[in-house]
Order: sequence, then structure tokens, then C-alpha cells
Amino acid sequence: MNNLTNIIHRWDDIVKLSKGEMIWPSFCDFHTSNFCNQYCEGCAYDGMLGNQIMPKSDHFRIVDELLSVGVRAFDFAGGGEPSVIPYLPELMRHIHEKNGYCGMITNGLIMGGSLIESLIYGATYVRFSLEASCEHDYSKYKRVAGQHWKKVLNNIVALRHAKEQIGSTLEISVKFAVGKSLRGVEHYNRCIELGRRLGAERITIKALRHEPEELSIAERHEEDYILRNVIEREQADGLVSYWIAPLEEFQISQCWLNPVHTVIDWDGSVYICCYFYYGRKDELKIGNLMGRSFKEIWEDKYHRFQINGIDKRNCLRVDCKFFHHHQAVHAGLIRGHMEFL
Repeated sequence: MNNLTNIIHRWDDIVKLSKGEMIWPSFCDFHTSNFCNQYCEGCAYDGMLGNQIMPKSDHFRIVDELLSVGVRAFDFAGGGEPSVIPYLPELMRHIHEKNGYCGMITNGLIMGGSLIESLIYGATYVRFSLEASCEHDYSKYKRVAGQHWKKVLNNIVALRHAKEQIGSTLEISVKFAVGKSLRGVEHYNRCIELGRRLGAERITIKALRHEPEELSIAERHEEDYILRNVIEREQADGLVSYWIAPLEEFQISQCWLNPVHTVIDWDGSVYICCYFYYGRKDELKIGNLMGRSFKEIWEDKYHRFQINGIDKRNCLRVDCKFFHHHQAVHAGLIRGHMEFL
């Protein structure tokens, strides 16, 4: 199950939300690169990417504005690949010096010395999106040369060695995909073996939800069963987290975690959800930081309107990582307290 400490920490604020009040976020998900150096078959952002990166001066300004309203955690993730942002190590150091925290989701192809240094001294986690579990599948799925595979694995090892050298608490995890071309016992065995060999603290295995790789509902249930047996046989229950079998609509509660975090893309647009693909950009957008302040956008009544209008059927389409959080909040609101989980 996902870590739910943010719910416990923000419980009083979540109660305010349930009463119609607005609160300030503590976490920002940056999609501030719109360029990627790989071309994955099952990419959620396929057809949406270009070559844009948020200008350095705007990015520093936005980070400082977010820090001023209480945001302390910053995640650099997709759309595009965050490590291609040339000033990223400098920005991470800036956040660390301001008593903030960073995390990054990356394909791992770029991992230079300055980025490694910024990660091991100022980041909480790095997740490497390997997706495939062997060089052949990796090259085919990512649509890149085979050399990418060896380079990424070497980069993971280099980061781990640098982390161990100074005793950093940085969590290194690896993520694998499940889809039409990436599934079955051999794939799952290789995922676990490779994750252990790389020294990952966590292995995530998740179903792709985008053509041409998306499995049918029946296929997803079948793969979920196969993976659970592999995890049990390999005694990897505490190491592997996975999301394959779909939920039903009745299992999805009102979204409560998104209002305590914000999502910002490369052009300064602010969203109430990081899953703004499937043609949902306008539906989930609440403003743009190139023309208005974050405070103005966040406190605008339109923001609350968008929160109330979240369509749970779209949430099901993306297997939201916050489903467990929402379920825990729903149960806590019924009880009237959140003392333990």
C-alpha cells in the first residue's frame, strides 16, 4: 500500500476541504520539461511532447513563490524527461538551501556528476523508469539503441555508489511496465532479479494504460495473479509494489489528496491533477503562472469548481496513484478522526 503519512500530517486541512474551505499545498509536481530523449511505445504523453523547457528565471521565480506559501516538496517528473533541464542541479540545490525537498522520476539516461551530487545531498527519492526487464525488450519498447540500456544501468549503479559513499538517505527505486509486449513470468522474474542486483530499495510494477500497449481488463487480472505468485515465490513482498488489476468505480472515493498538492507544466500552467492527458488539459487546468500569481490562481473560486467537477470515470482510466489515500480519507471522515490506519 502507498505511504499515507501525508494524509495523517494534513488531516486538519483535509477536514477543512470536506467543509468547502481551501488550503495551501505542501507538494508540487513539476512537468517543466516538454522534451524527452526516448520514445516509449506506451507513453502517456505521446503526441503531446515538443522541445520546450521552462526558462530558468521563471522556474526559480515559481519555486520561490511556492516556497512562500508553504510548499516544501518538489517532484521533477514527466511529461518530458526532467534531467534534460540544463539548470536542474542548480535548481535542486536552491530548493535544498531553502529547506525544501526534491524527488525525481527519470529514464536515467542523463546522470552527470552535478546531478548526482544534487540528488544525494538534497533529494528524497529517485525513480528510474526502466519499463522493460532486458536489453532486447528495452530497445524495442523505448525505440532507442541498445546502448541506452547499459548506460542507464551503469548510471543507477553510479548513483547508488555515490549515495553509499556519503551515507545518503536517498531512496533509489526502479519501475517496470506491464503491457502487450511486457508481461509474463519471465518478465516479472527479471524485474525482481534486476532490481535486487541494482540495489533498489523499491521495485514498482504497473500496468500501462495507453495504446498500443494497454491490456484488456481480463488480461490485467490474469497478469495480476501471475505477478502475485512470482512475488510470493521470490519472497519479494516488502520490496515490490504493483498496480495491475483495475478497480471498479464504486471503489473510487472523492479526490482528497490533489488539493494538497499542485501540478505545473513547462509553460507555467497549473493543474489540479498530474494525469492531464487523455485530452483532459483544459478540464484540469486552473490558471497560468506567466500572467497571474500562484496565490491568485489557488484562491480563485474556479479552482474549487474544478475540484468538485472531477470525473471519477477518468480517474479509473489512469489508475491514480492516490486511490489508497482517498479510500483512507473517506473512511476517516466517516469515523470523524484519523488516529491510525
